[in-house]
Amino acid sequence: MTRRVLLVPHPRRPDIGDIARDVATRLAAQGVASPDDLAFDADGTLWWTDYEGGHLGRIDRPAQPGAASVSVADIGPGANPVAVADDGTVFV
Repeated sequence: MTRRVLLVPHPRRPDIGDIARDVATRLAAQGVASPDDLAFDADGTLWWTDYEGGHLGRIDRPAQPGAASVSVADIGPGANPVAVADDGTVFV
């Protein structure tokens, strides 16, 4: 199966394409089967979901080399999508 990714520039995060490619590479190296959605909170933390594995994770300061990814919740297969409210609440 070929996966296509469309990266749309964000007015506040022009580096989003580079970050998304780097995140996908890092998550794949950590065994995340199918990273699906990404969302940034107000502090710049990147939140991600793993559709097949059912994980919710985050990467603090994702633009910094070596920033670590942490799985914060096991939701179950089908975890999708992720969004962050202005107050910092994360929705899956």
